[in-house]
Amino acid sequence: MKLTKAQERAKNKLDRSNWQCAHDLGESLPTLEGLVARGVAEQKRDALGVMYSPRTAIWFRLSPAHTE
Repeated sequence: MKLTKAQERAKNKLDRSNWQCAHDLGESLPTLEGLVARGVAEQKRDALGVMYSPRTAIWFRLSPAHTE
């Protein structure tokens, strides 16, 4: 499935080795979660902070299995 313009932009900001949050990337959570749904990115969540501040408590990185 083709990525949207926003997803393509977010993918280009992601790194394979460093976890980054939506706030640091300047991207929306739905855009990044769309990348996760397509297998382009992975996510991990901070169990306590997710309810308080999801933009800083959910981290993303490029999926090691994803290839161009």
